[in-house]
Amino acid sequence: MTDRTRPRVDDRTGADDRARRDRIHAAASDRPTGPASAAGPGVRPPGEAAPPGAPSAGLAPARRALGLLLAMLTALAALTTAVTPPPAQAARAVATHAGRYETVHDQVWNGSYRLDDGRIVWCAFDPHHPGPLTGDAEYSEWSATETFLSGNGVMMDQAVTARAAYVLARWGDTTDEREARAVYRVLHEHTGVGFWVPQGRDLTADVADLADWMWAQADRGLGPHRLDDPDLRVHDDGQRATVRLSLPRSAADEPHPGTVTATIDGPAVWEATGTDRLDVDADGEHRLRATGDGQVTVAVSGEVPTGRLLVASPVTPGPQRVVSAGERTPITARATATVRTTFQPVATTRATTWNPATSPAGAGPAPGDRLEDTLDVRADDGVWLADPDTDEPVPATFRVDWYRADRAMPASASVPDGVEHVARTLVTAPGPGTITATSPDPVDRPGWYYPVVSLLHEDQPDQLRARFRADWVSGFHDTDEQTIAPWRPAVSTVTSAIADGMIADTITVTGNDPTATLSVVSELWMADDAPTESGTAGPPADAERLAAVTTAVTGNTTVTTEPVAIPWTRFLERQTWPSLYWVERIERTASTETWTGRHLIAAETVRPQRPTATTTTADRVALGQPVHDRAVVTGDVPSGGAEAVTAELGFSLYRFDDSTDGEAQPVCETPTWRQEPAVTIDGPGTVDSAATTPTVAGTYGWRHHLQVRVPATAEAPERVIPLEDGACGVENETVVVTAHPTPVTETEPEPTGLAATGLPAGAAALVAGAATLLVGGGVTGAIAARRGRRGAR
Repeated sequence: MTDRTRPRVDDRTGADDRARRDRIHAAASDRPTGPASAAGPGVRPPGEAAPPGAPSAGLAPARRALGLLLAMLTALAALTTAVTPPPAQAARAVATHAGRYETVHDQVWNGSYRLDDGRIVWCAFDPHHPGPLTGDAEYSEWSATETFLSGNGVMMDQAVTARAAYVLARWGDTTDEREARAVYRVLHEHTGVGFWVPQGRDLTADVADLADWMWAQADRGLGPHRLDDPDLRVHDDGQRATVRLSLPRSAADEPHPGTVTATIDGPAVWEATGTDRLDVDADGEHRLRATGDGQVTVAVSGEVPTGRLLVASPVTPGPQRVVSAGERTPITARATATVRTTFQPVATTRATTWNPATSPAGAGPAPGDRLEDTLDVRADDGVWLADPDTDEPVPATFRVDWYRADRAMPASASVPDGVEHVARTLVTAPGPGTITATSPDPVDRPGWYYPVVSLLHEDQPDQLRARFRADWVSGFHDTDEQTIAPWRPAVSTVTSAIADGMIADTITVTGNDPTATLSVVSELWMADDAPTESGTAGPPADAERLAAVTTAVTGNTTVTTEPVAIPWTRFLERQTWPSLYWVERIERTASTETWTGRHLIAAETVRPQRPTATTTTADRVALGQPVHDRAVVTGDVPSGGAEAVTAELGFSLYRFDDSTDGEAQPVCETPTWRQEPAVTIDGPGTVDSAATTPTVAGTYGWRHHLQVRVPATAEAPERVIPLEDGACGVENETVVVTAHPTPVTETEPEPTGLAATGLPAGAAALVAGAATLLVGGGVTGAIAARRGRRGAR
């Protein structure tokens, strides 16, 4: 055993003895009162009753007087020199020096010896052995023992040894003179070793109750010891926590007096110290404050007695052995929790938009309306932090940026190229819930608008920025994050004329999405009302929808529809034909709103005229000459179309009577000739009948018959719809057939009809007259004046 590890006692005299006496005096006068614990001399453990005879502050003068008395006892002290190891660290290092005597009372040394570093060892269990009086006393290595045989033959069993070790561990290094004498009494009286000096029992009688109490406490304080894990509970969503810390417990569940250290590993500090370390000497609840996000571990550490004695024996037999409490055993416990100082607000968003499938007609947004985005705000993990001092939720400011595109854009993680930033607004959420962001400026044009929502540190108040874990930005075109401000196209049209039973509409589209292809539906209607410049919002009461044609129009342009067949049979039999007009409508597309035109706009209306014929024939022909009728047809002649109708013009010739003087009464009962078949016509113009040659002189009259033939269908047979029959006896339709040549006077108008010879009728009559003169001779060629026509009958 070296000088640094073995106890050693030096015999010193003269100045050394005087120094010892001075130290004894100072130590005695500075001792605190009351029983000491590991927490400090004179301090009782929590919940522990005061020991019997515990001194009060009023005894301090008496202790100072005792100190003066102790100064007088140096001679006795010099004779009883003993050196002992420190109580807890004795086996680790013991200085080589004499130290000083402690606890001398009424000239009796009570058995403790204080080293210069303040630690105390004891000579108590060899009462029949002397202390080292002269020379150096060297000791063996320290050894731990659970039983002990005293120098006077008393066997201390494990229970007694453990209780003695507990007393030394708890009070063995006391600086209180009264406690030290109680320890002395315990080690001699309660262990059964006994006193070598008879006065020992008498001189410690005043601390007998205290010694009894110490021995009882030792019984309750024996191990095995336990240290309960800290009761760690988080509050304020992890921003704070409370920790209930406990002292180590004996086998009897007695708290072991002393100090335990609670250390935080992780982002938190103790509120009491502002650091990660807290020393406590009693059970109790303590608070920690989070300084960041993560897991914290509260580790508690302390020391408890082992229940063993450390013994050092003199190398040379003779002096007493020295003892100390055994090495203390570390004891630990821990608990873990998650704390936080930040949270992450996020939002599920949905834009207010026009929807081609569900929005009512006229729904916005339209130019002049503002964009809106609804934010359902929450924390990403469901925990929205509140200010722990006010319990109010931490407000979060979101940024909403709107981007515009001319076409629908796909979803992407970030804002793509080619879109235009058009608006930004900030909106603050007072906590989780729903808020609405509105663009500062209204929509000024149609298109696709995409709100992008973000939460950025730079948008938060300075004092709150540290509360947010990170910046958060939504994607571009997230679900429900597209606002369509629809294009609102319009159509202006000009109708065509009816041609071959067909009619078309010329469409000019404006206001369309340049990339959208519209389906423009042109409906053909008929109504009796006349058109107006601006038309009407709805159809007249008698209006009927006749047909429809759909035209694809891309962008803004002018196109002509496919022709639509006129459904002639719907109105042929009317005396006055109706107006036919176009009405357009545009169905919705993904980017365009519906549009509906007005009825009976003049530019989109055509009013077909019921066809009529004006006819003429020759006034007078000679018997044997052919005659025919000529009709000039005007109006809209039904022809073609889906129904394949055919307009026909028929002619009939009637003989009124035998007269040739122009006074015949018209009689149209049975025609002397009818053109079969009738002439097919497909439009207005001049139509000549076939020629016929009367065989009897007299007065004749023509009649025309304008009609439409409707072919047979599966539902109905062929039918003929009359449109117009010429009147009987019309002046221009009467022709006189004479038996003799009748030259034409200069004043008589030349008939427009052609004779069979191909010459004008008048010229043909002259030729015929000349032939008569040549053949018959009886007629001198006198020219009869034309007689006026009489009314037809």
